[in-house]
Amino acid sequence: MKRVILLPVVILTVMFTLFVPTPPACAADSALTWRKVDLPAEGQAGGWVLAQGADIRCLTQSADGTLYCYANPSGTTYTLFKSVDCGCSWSYTGGVADVIIDIVSPQDSASVVYYATASGVYKSNDGAVTFMPLPGAPGGAGMNNVSITSLDVIRTGSYYAVAVATRDADTGEFGGVYVYNENSPAEGWRDLGIGLRDVYKIAFAPALCNNEPCLAAVTNNESGTVVSFSIGLTGDWGGVISDTSIPVGSLVSADIAFPENFAVNPDDFTVYLALNSGTGAGDAYIIYGGFSPAASLCVDLNIGQYYGIDSIDVASIAIAGSSQTGRLLAGPAASAQVYAGSEGGAGWWTRSEKPPTGRYSTEVLFAVDYSRSGRAYAATGGTESAFSVTADAGLTWNQLSLINTRITTILDVIPSPDYDTDKTLFVFTFGLGHSLWRSADGGLRWERVFSSALPDINSLELVRISPLFGAGTGVIFVTGAFQGDPVLWRSQDGGQTYDRPCLCFDRGDLEFFTVTQCAVIDNDGLLLGSYNGTQSVIYRADVAANRPYLPKTTLGSSVIHSIAVSPDYAADETVLVGTRAGWVYYSTDGGASFGPLPGDASAAPLSGNISVAFDPNYKQNRTVYAASDTAGKGIRRFIIGESTGWENIDGTLSTDSLISSLAVSDSDILYAANSKAGDGMERSLNPALSEPGFETVVRGLDTTARLHSLKVAGDNVWAIDSANTHLLAFLDTLGTRVVLREPADGAGSIEIKNTTLSWVDVAGVTGYEWQVDTDDGFGNIADGFSGTTGSASLRLPGLEAATTYYWRVRAVTPVMGRWSVVREFTTVLGGEIDIPRLISPAVGAVVPLKPVLQWDAIAGAEYYEVLIATDYLFNELLVERAGANGLPTTAWQCDVSLAPGVTCYWKIRAAGSFSYSPWSNTGVFITEAVPFAEATPSVAITPATITTSPEVITPVTTIVVNLPPTVWTATQTTPVTEEQASPSWVIKLYYIGGAIIALILGLLITTVIMAVRMKRYD
Repeated sequence: MKRVILLPVVILTVMFTLFVPTPPACAADSALTWRKVDLPAEGQAGGWVLAQGADIRCLTQSADGTLYCYANPSGTTYTLFKSVDCGCSWSYTGGVADVIIDIVSPQDSASVVYYATASGVYKSNDGAVTFMPLPGAPGGAGMNNVSITSLDVIRTGSYYAVAVATRDADTGEFGGVYVYNENSPAEGWRDLGIGLRDVYKIAFAPALCNNEPCLAAVTNNESGTVVSFSIGLTGDWGGVISDTSIPVGSLVSADIAFPENFAVNPDDFTVYLALNSGTGAGDAYIIYGGFSPAASLCVDLNIGQYYGIDSIDVASIAIAGSSQTGRLLAGPAASAQVYAGSEGGAGWWTRSEKPPTGRYSTEVLFAVDYSRSGRAYAATGGTESAFSVTADAGLTWNQLSLINTRITTILDVIPSPDYDTDKTLFVFTFGLGHSLWRSADGGLRWERVFSSALPDINSLELVRISPLFGAGTGVIFVTGAFQGDPVLWRSQDGGQTYDRPCLCFDRGDLEFFTVTQCAVIDNDGLLLGSYNGTQSVIYRADVAANRPYLPKTTLGSSVIHSIAVSPDYAADETVLVGTRAGWVYYSTDGGASFGPLPGDASAAPLSGNISVAFDPNYKQNRTVYAASDTAGKGIRRFIIGESTGWENIDGTLSTDSLISSLAVSDSDILYAANSKAGDGMERSLNPALSEPGFETVVRGLDTTARLHSLKVAGDNVWAIDSANTHLLAFLDTLGTRVVLREPADGAGSIEIKNTTLSWVDVAGVTGYEWQVDTDDGFGNIADGFSGTTGSASLRLPGLEAATTYYWRVRAVTPVMGRWSVVREFTTVLGGEIDIPRLISPAVGAVVPLKPVLQWDAIAGAEYYEVLIATDYLFNELLVERAGANGLPTTAWQCDVSLAPGVTCYWKIRAAGSFSYSPWSNTGVFITEAVPFAEATPSVAITPATITTSPEVITPVTTIVVNLPPTVWTATQTTPVTEEQASPSWVIKLYYIGGAIIALILGLLITTVIMAVRMKRYD
């Protein structure tokens, strides 16, 4: 039999392989096990997100947006860095270890990059992978205190012209401007004769003048600053555009920016300057070029005027757009700040509300796609310096990479309550200072959104998220110290911007200087726990109110360790507080008053630092939990209005376990972090039951791991491993029940042999427990009808016919899951007879218009269902005797006249109270073309039983039919004349051919079905 069906099976297998897509890889390797979440890290492996000592400068970009900069982080001697992902990560490139003065990438080629040192220039044609030096030392750079200060490049025909500026550090000695034409390398570096001046910045204009480049130079003669322009590379300084004098006596550095509408004509010759005098006498300027002999006009933009600053040294300037409407950014030389101007500089300049971090030398740069993305960059120097990004016109800046800091301690992890949807995660760390990091992709990439490195911030202490976060809002609260006072910040956009900090306490209460705990009620309300050295106080705060802090409530002399609010706080205003001395307090009026739990406690009922949590079903079961970090004190439960003391509910804990925090998921799972090395996490699926079960989860953990700060969002659990400074994540895919697949609930006619149960495989599960019983309470499971399996299906032993079974499944390894819902199925009637057998008419027989059908009896059958159709799939039914119209017999004469000359298909199945047999194979007959003369049959019904099988079928009445002399049976056929059978032999052949084709189709489908079944049972 297997040989007969082998070919169809092979064909179907090949077709399935070709046309059914391969399912994606299962997430099992990251589920139900602890895994490390990558945090911002140092070095090449970490993409240089952290880079102590980096001190970025020379920030530039190529035509395709690739970023380049000079940096000198610890851990490498290389200094040229490259980013191809908008600054999210960097890598050193080109094997460059020089101190770089300037970097240029011409905007007509993304692969060409130049950089200059104090003494030479180098070029790459392959995107900074390799470099070659340009010949010579321009103007004697590198000797006699002469050094290169600036570099720029412009295409001239098929080659580039390279210009450098130099200065001489000796008094009374000066540098110049030199050009190297790659089309004429024999000429070497040509002096453009700018005169007795040190040159601090040169830049080619984006527009030509009569096909000649326009070169701008910012110079200083040790007594004043002059901006000169040369049209062409002949050194005609001031010949077309008049020089511009600026009353800045000395220079340290300068920068030049051209608007998009720049042109060498009287209307559009506009240039922006940044001057750094080193003494605070610089600023940002705009020059309107005067065509000689007309004088050029220089206007001081006074970028600090709004803040009472008359002059400010500016290290860099950038413009996006035209000189009339463009957006400008200016970076101060002595601070990490950005000033933003509008209307081409004519409007007010404002500085960033949340500036970049660092100490000095802020360089600014608009992204090449700024008009679409709104993105701009800033690079700073000094402690906490970084590569920062803005997308709100410079109002707020986040640090992406090359951050001159480190992470020594992970203080907290704060997931979005809607993490499953938005993948937003915050991490609060300490290194050189406090940092709040945000990831929008579950921890793949991070940006620093708040830190104590910002101006006037002394420290950050606690970070809490609103339970409404993600529901159209993004409220986060941060406590800390600002200018020496305890304050509270609120962000309403996911940590990007922050409200003006408000004092945590009224001035008269400043002795309560330490905020030890905080719990958020909604987007405006929160509870603050404070301690003044002798007593703890709870403040109820509403940041939307004019007077945000209501009168305080005194708790006692121990410091507050944890605060939790009820899941239904809006209705019941219930609050729990755990202290650092074993007390648990309870409030039902939103924190206006508290009492101990239990209410008659005269001494601390527990010991150590107490973590508290509400059961998700607190409204119904009034259950709360507490845990202690004191060895052996374990996890406790208290039922409000019922318990008289705290009940220890976890008997699996070792006597030296230290429970540092509790968390409860929306799926009613209780988690507890154990800070004892290697003891992992406690997990209970049923903590509110009278006898809850616990298990210890250590899979994936280092044996030295010490867990604390447990947090839950959806099916995701996070914890901090304080021993190894790791952020850990645990995906609990068993928060919901296993979903059963086959058989469907209530299914009937299930075969008694080789029946298969299947369910949806759960990511991470390595073992399932299953049970099958005739009792839905599973109190009397027979041998062989329960067990464990590593797959998501199994084959049952032999079943009883016409019997209802109940079944369920749960995960058991690596952690326990809940039992699935209970399903039931009923086995087929007929015991060993799997498929009813048709007796007559024979296949292909020609029959009267009201044919007689006969079939084998099935044990236990109460009636039979018969279908007659004109198609093999039984979509076009002619007769349907089913359900209440079923037949109580094993033979039946059709009670409707079928159309003459029609090929008909028929099948039957047995039916009982709760089950059906499988459908029989399909029979085929052809109705006669010309009806016989009508005859009135004589039908006698007797209680006798007629059977063609060994079984004795007593419940079914058999009908004996007396037929006319001309009769069709399964064993005898009375010939008919051509006139009786059909109008022509052609018609007869047509019908017989159709029957043969239908028969072949039926046999093929049956073969395939049998192949599939045998494949399943083998």
